[in-house]
Amino acid sequence: MKKILSFILVLTLLVSASVLFVNAEESTDCFFIPAPDGEPGTVTYGFENPEYWKDVYVYATGGRSEEYGDVMTYPGVKLERKYVDNYGSIYTFTFVTGYYGTLLFNDGTKNDYKADLKNDFYHYCAEKLGNPSSGSDVNIEKTMRYHDGTVVFTASSWIEPVNTPYKTLFNGVCYHRSATYAPYELGIYVSTNDEIYTLEEAFELKGFYGVSMGHGFSGFESHNVYRENQDLDIVHKCMYAFGDRYGYKPEEGEEIYAEHKGYVGENLIFHAYYSHYAYPDSITEEQIGDYYFYSGAPRGIGEKNSISIYVLTPENKVYTLYEAFTQGIIADLEPVAKLIGGRSIYGDYGKRILELLEIDITDKNWNYLYNQISPSRWNSDTSTPDFVTVSAGESTADEKEFSKIVGDYVIRNDAKYAPYDLGYYVYFPNEDKVYDFETALKNYPQYQEKLLRSLDTSSAPHYRLIGDTYNDRKLNIRDATHIQKHIAGLGNAYDYDSDFYDYTADFNRDGKVNIKDATAIQKRLANIAQ
Repeated sequence: MKKILSFILVLTLLVSASVLFVNAEESTDCFFIPAPDGEPGTVTYGFENPEYWKDVYVYATGGRSEEYGDVMTYPGVKLERKYVDNYGSIYTFTFVTGYYGTLLFNDGTKNDYKADLKNDFYHYCAEKLGNPSSGSDVNIEKTMRYHDGTVVFTASSWIEPVNTPYKTLFNGVCYHRSATYAPYELGIYVSTNDEIYTLEEAFELKGFYGVSMGHGFSGFESHNVYRENQDLDIVHKCMYAFGDRYGYKPEEGEEIYAEHKGYVGENLIFHAYYSHYAYPDSITEEQIGDYYFYSGAPRGIGEKNSISIYVLTPENKVYTLYEAFTQGIIADLEPVAKLIGGRSIYGDYGKRILELLEIDITDKNWNYLYNQISPSRWNSDTSTPDFVTVSAGESTADEKEFSKIVGDYVIRNDAKYAPYDLGYYVYFPNEDKVYDFETALKNYPQYQEKLLRSLDTSSAPHYRLIGDTYNDRKLNIRDATHIQKHIAGLGNAYDYDSDFYDYTADFNRDGKVNIKDATAIQKRLANIAQ
């Protein structure tokens, strides 16, 4: 299972060698040096000089050198004697992996010793991976990705490949080829640190990041699959159908991400997008029918589909979720929402609340008049909340901000609604009853603080204690000072320019904001009778 980077590439060289020297004597005195003696992406050969030549040359040819027209002139390059690890004092020649296919060591005349790269590599593989079947051979098809001495390569097995596709999933990446190879079915290897590993074994090594489908291996593809328990047959079915619909162009560097979510009836729900549409650092929301669905940043391809959720029919046709719903392919979105995490625009209890309020949801404008404000569960020991606060109305009576005094508080809404001007309602699930906010606050004093807090779902306050102009949730001397500044025209205009402020500052409730309100607050703080 293991092998050194250099050696592997050596084989490739040999296979591509085009110059044969019939007069050259094959010799074991020429040998490959698997130690990391050269730089990454190079291979080194040694020669022992058995005849004690005074001068030793190497003539190298074949491989890519012929493609580049870089052919040596015989007798080649003169070598120097070197001491190389356990090989003793020998002559060495280092060259770029795959650049040459045949080496001839000589003394400058015709006394040549030929380095049989193919034979060397064959025996090396037999030693590392086990003896091949009789009469078979090792065939390295392609080598690439030289990185810090690491080489990724493909090889046919000693046995003929099985003509059935092979796929495997590890480390979030699915690798597959058009045929199955033995002894390792994927037929892709990694040479690093003087060892040979299968691709999967190499993933366990620090610093190796794998290969992708752009590398040109015959019949090889790869793609990300972020969930290890995905059924790869279904993943590929979604990928290919998705690619067919949108004109998949892998030659332009496109990669498809696909993840199936499950079935709704006979239809398969899946998430898919092209790699260059991936922006997972934000969230999008899309309303389809009566449900909100969520995803990362918009990845739709030209149609309404910001969430990149698709439907694959039994006929192998792909639709966006929006298309599938509007065309009647998916009639009920509730099982889809459960499958992919969508939520009803009504909230948990919205349909019942609207029913009790007698609001007609068939009116196309109804959804602008309903919003679940607070589904908060105040009871920690139950999944049913004490109450749910909503904003709802049959119609908008006035689109201007509306404020109203309720008990000791001023409550505001962004508009005035009918039939009840505030437009806030509270539903009590355990009683299956809904009340306008003013009635709920009066009838359920034990929930007063929580009911008020349920209104504040944004940075803008929706309730204040009367007189709390400073807005610190309590009545103190700062509020009286704030009113005095307002009367004197001091401070920022936006601090006072609203009905909400006027209602809050009108402490004595005479319908005016003046010095009497500041005095009334001071008396209250001093416990002086008014």
